[in-house]
Amino acid sequence: LRQNLRTAPEEFGKKNTAAEIRMDEKFIYVSNRGHDSLAVFEKNSDGSVCFRDYIKTPGKIPRDFRNVNNGFLIAHQAEGGLSYIDKKGVQVSSLDIAGAVCVTPLKQH
Repeated sequence: LRQNLRTAPEEFGKKNTAAEIRMDEKFIYVSNRGHDSLAVFEKNSDGSVCFRDYIKTPGKIPRDFRNVNNGFLIAHQAEGGLSYIDKKGVQVSSLDIAGAVCVTPLKQH
């Protein structure tokens, strides 16, 4: 174990679980079920990771998500259905799909 990092603020104080972890070239994103956010960590050249920010999600209990077109497509299990937000957390669009738990983009040919 090289590091132990929180995915939700210490002062949050409520139950929080991480449901999904996604990465791109520079960042690691973790969904926070309870804090209703995506935690953003930056990958360093030495293999360590540092916390950068929280992106609040527009729905409750974000379960699965994907990095899509410079934003995130998020399935909210409890409330909010499917949301597309930009990297700053601004909701661009949504679909009312009750109990959404998974996002699986289809490949376009």
